Amino acid sequence: MKCDAITETFVKCTNEHFLSVIWKCRDQMNSMNECLKQYTTDETLEQFKQRWVKAGMPSDARHDLWPEEKHEWQAFIKRREDREGPQGLMERQKKQFYNA
Repeated sequence: MKCDAITETFVKCTNEHFLSVIWKCRDQMNSMNECLKQYTTDETLEQFKQRWVKAGMPSDARHDLWPEEKHEWQAFIKRREDREGPQGLMERQKKQFYNA
């Protein structure tokens, strides 16, 4: 979502290199980690916990805890469907169901 472009750059690099990924993709990995670091602080985790408790501690992943971010999730899912097609989404859901 917020670090998608940087993450995709790292993923593309890892797909292009196998054994050399450690040194060939180091810059992309560091950039991705720097981007993610700002969204994975202790304060952010505490905010998520408070919102979860305030929402009644739902166990359903589809529960709308963060309605103000819904447009970002929809855009993320649309990009993934555009990339993989609807069949890719169905295959991933089957894999999650049977491997659970």
